[in-house]
Amino acid sequence: MHKLLLILSLLALSVGIFPERWMNILHTCTSYLVKNQFVSDERVTNIQSHLFLPDYFSSPLPVWRVALISSILTFLIYRVHIFVVDHRLPCHQRALQYIFDTVRRFPIIKTMIAKEISKVTVMLNDSFKPMENSPPSKRVLPIKGLTREELNKECKLHANMGEWRWKEGRVSGAVYVHDEEHRVMMEDVYGLFYESNPLHPDVFPGVRKMEAEIVSMCLHLFHGQNGGCGATTSGGTESILMAMKAYREIGYSRGIKYPEIVLTHSSHSAFIKACSYFGMRPVRLSVDKDYKSDVSSYRKAITENTVVLIASAPGFPHGVIDPVEEIAKLGLKYNVGVHVDCCLGGLLVPFVEETGRSIPVVDFRVDGVTSISCDTHKYGYGPKGCSVIMYRSQQLRNMQYFVDTDWAGGIYASPCIAGSRSGLTLAGTWATLVHIGREGYVEKTKAIIEIRENIEKCVRNIPDLFVFGTPQLSVLAIGSKTIDIYCVSDCLSKKGWHLNNLQFPAGFHICFTSIHIGRDIPKQFVSDLIQSIEEVKTSHIKPSGIAGIYGMAVNIPDRKLVREISHLYIDTFFKT
Repeated sequence: MHKLLLILSLLALSVGIFPERWMNILHTCTSYLVKNQFVSDERVTNIQSHLFLPDYFSSPLPVWRVALISSILTFLIYRVHIFVVDHRLPCHQRALQYIFDTVRRFPIIKTMIAKEISKVTVMLNDSFKPMENSPPSKRVLPIKGLTREELNKECKLHANMGEWRWKEGRVSGAVYVHDEEHRVMMEDVYGLFYESNPLHPDVFPGVRKMEAEIVSMCLHLFHGQNGGCGATTSGGTESILMAMKAYREIGYSRGIKYPEIVLTHSSHSAFIKACSYFGMRPVRLSVDKDYKSDVSSYRKAITENTVVLIASAPGFPHGVIDPVEEIAKLGLKYNVGVHVDCCLGGLLVPFVEETGRSIPVVDFRVDGVTSISCDTHKYGYGPKGCSVIMYRSQQLRNMQYFVDTDWAGGIYASPCIAGSRSGLTLAGTWATLVHIGREGYVEKTKAIIEIRENIEKCVRNIPDLFVFGTPQLSVLAIGSKTIDIYCVSDCLSKKGWHLNNLQFPAGFHICFTSIHIGRDIPKQFVSDLIQSIEEVKTSHIKPSGIAGIYGMAVNIPDRKLVREISHLYIDTFFKT
């Protein structure tokens, strides 16, 4: 666009400086058109009379005036282009935010907002206030270190802080394995690899070998062993960041200033984080009536700036699997990448068929899928802080690498964001994978899906509730058209359940993991759910705590204000 503006500016300038020559060129062109009967002589005369071309060319403007007019017009066109097109955020979003910012300057609005933010701050501080069993805070480094006995005592106090009954299975996601045998095994592994650092593969070749084998095992599970490759990361977010960084580099190689990602509002926020970090532009689309990606909307959203299409298997909010095969066909047709976000379902998806169920194919067997992210620290049951990003080709993986060839400390190269990493996580992940084995994963996958199916059947029979879409794995998302679902979520929280609230539309979900296996979770959850609905209908309570914040946030049109409230929430994490 910049080159086009420069050409138009120079063209306008030359017309003003050399009008006679341009008149001759015009006459030559029109004579040729008339001679070859492309257009009639009367038609040419009529066009020229409407444009006043003869009058203009017979009395040329001064050079300085032509140059000034050309420069002003070029500048105005450039600024309009920047505002409308050439910006990372869409024009309508910036215009809307400008309106909200203007309204917020009014004293009465400013006072109202300050009052509400003050209420939220108090609510958040109460949520994170010191608990009765909290050990004393240490705000400065102690002069003399604690003894081993003192340290063990304080660590146990910290480990037992909190009111959530996650060990009883009353938590959504968060903890994917709680098994004494597994914990003891991890302690043995950690003792062997405590000092290891994968940044130095020559010093710790065993960790390097384990990391390579983790990637290889995941590639086989997703049918990418023939030509596929990958890398480990610190979690699903980093896997997504690395993949988007790779697609951004492809966009840059094609001359795209702001490479675009096409995704839905149910796609994980890590993709939006990637856009924020890497200067990419998200094109967010609505889901269809089944809460899946709408393929027709994807087709319309693809432009010359699109570098990757996103599909989720499943999506975090609703647990629904996107139509990967149809999206992959679009990727092939328009020569753009297709990333399948399998971070949540990564170590469930490969084993579903062996449980006697069927789900759509979402892996590298689908022609057009170019990358897949898979978290081993979720349903792989490995230690937190490990995920795998897989690519169909090594060329694409190379795009995620960082290399500095001119550093005084030597050539610096790393495959992902972190430099130094702990070998503990990799060793623990490798040990978990080979210890549980395929049969173990199939058994756990079957048990988890059965729990979700049992509770889903009960929820669908409750008149005041509905289930979002058609879940096929471990997540069950619940909404209501008759009662405030955030009030129901708040009541369940008070009964000891830690759930994930959703928005647009309002709802909550529960993500079942291996800690729910072997417990009477369906009966407990459904009983508390029905009781909570009755409490909401009879007492007309309002949501409090986090549920209350969600209830307020969904009704605030100014999303910048919601971001400011979110900043307050994060700030409370760091208060001692």
